[in-house]
Amino acid sequence: MSQIKRGTGIAALMTLTITLLLAGCSDPNAQAKLFDPQTGKHPDGWAASHGSSYAAYQNVCHDCHGTDLNGGISNTGCFTDAACHAGVTSCSTCHGDPPTGAMFPNTAGAHAVHIALNVALTCSDCHTGAGSGTALHMNYVADVNLSNTILTTFKAKSGAVAYNAASVTCAKISCHGGISTPNWISGAIDVNSQCGSCHTFGTSSQNPEYNSFWSGEHNRHVNGEGIWCTSCHDTTKLATVHFNDLSTPTMTQAAATLGNQIISYSGGSCSPRCHGNETW
Repeated sequence: MSQIKRGTGIAALMTLTITLLLAGCSDPNAQAKLFDPQTGKHPDGWAASHGSSYAAYQNVCHDCHGTDLNGGISNTGCFTDAACHAGVTSCSTCHGDPPTGAMFPNTAGAHAVHIALNVALTCSDCHTGAGSGTALHMNYVADVNLSNTILTTFKAKSGAVAYNAASVTCAKISCHGGISTPNWISGAIDVNSQCGSCHTFGTSSQNPEYNSFWSGEHNRHVNGEGIWCTSCHDTTKLATVHFNDLSTPTMTQAAATLGNQIISYSGGSCSPRCHGNETW
């Protein structure tokens, strides 16, 4: 965001006004974060932190730039001044595409992971009605309003898709096997050791969820012998196909992605290191 302009003829008035505003501000943190009292300008590094500062101290910003941020007594509009956000045409003007930062309004979270999936997701799929020009935009809340694409295409078998703002998680998403997801901001899934976070043993094809494993000798090996998924499925080789077909009940077959305990697999016949050939 640009520094407050100090044009000829209004410099003295601006300096006096800012001084009075700062003197009346009861929060010393706001003074330190928003202004340099010696110059009446925003401090160095302001551009990198102005989003989070505005979220915390918006009333102080409104004192100078107006409640609509279009100028106010500073005569500098946050969305009309050429040096600021004038001519905003896309989400990426204020947010990375996807968001990549560590603070509002560009908090990275799990955006990059989901955008990288082989699924055509857009901002509006998860933030429907919260874009620029809507009542929900710039309300200092990451409003999650899931589109019909999410609610229907990625619906788990066990119930309706839901978002929990308190825990920042989703539930009943088919991609996660209907199980509650990790926290969007701080959570993660290690595909090498946490297969069970999304995949559970089923009773038949696609039961209880689309990605439930059940066929052949899965039950004996996984539940009976305690052999982990990655012994037979190489997650590195799976990386390019693991999340294909997330929007369909039929998941990508992974038979050819052999793990380090499998010598060969063909036509339902497996040759593992632990014993001889076996029909799966």
